[in-house]
Amino acid sequence: MSFRNPVNDSVLAACSLAYCELLFPMSIEHGSSAVPVLGSVVIHLAGGQRTASFLDSVSQFMVAKNTVITVMVLLLLNASVLGHGLSGLGR
Repeated sequence: MSFRNPVNDSVLAACSLAYCELLFPMSIEHGSSAVPVLGSVVIHLAGGQRTASFLDSVSQFMVAKNTVITVMVLLLLNASVLGHGLSGLGR
């Protein structure tokens, strides 16, 4: 037996809204993190062989400094998490 229940409809609407509120910031975050990758692809496609040396030097720099890059990304991530936690304590 199936029938429409207003309680089920309201719960479904609330869950859908909560999911959208979670999904939208995540899509912006992941979209913005794809910009460097897409930028290097566009540079390579636009410049061809002329930009190969530039992209190689960027690649060598990132390989040489990968520990520093990882530490900085994790530091910023931890600062963000700490900031969100401290702001939650003030409520």
